[in-house]
Amino acid sequence: ETIEVKDIFQLIAWIQHYCSQSKTEVDPEKKHCPDFGESINDLLNEYLAQIKSQLKKWMTNATQIDQDIFCNNDGNLVTSYPEDILNLLNMQIAVASEHLEPCHSVQVALLCL
Repeated sequence: ETIEVKDIFQLIAWIQHYCSQSKTEVDPEKKHCPDFGESINDLLNEYLAQIKSQLKKWMTNATQIDQDIFCNNDGNLVTSYPEDILNLLNMQIAVASEHLEPCHSVQVALLCL
């Protein structure tokens, strides 16, 4: 069974908050933070696996939808398919950027490439 994305974001945020607070209060030597760092990586890998699967489904669905193809004024064929795909990718990157630190958001952007 998988962890829901919203729960992954909450767990990562909690762990990061705990580690930032523990520097000065609970664990001044940060003995436990490396273990929590591994947990963040595990959660991030789960998130990346989930969005990779979701993107594959969305791409498959997008290719199976009958796209309106029309001829523009210059005689070129035009479709919204590329724009739809970019919107899907942009949405994933925006969600990651909103909930994850920049170093982790980059991994999502690279996955989308």
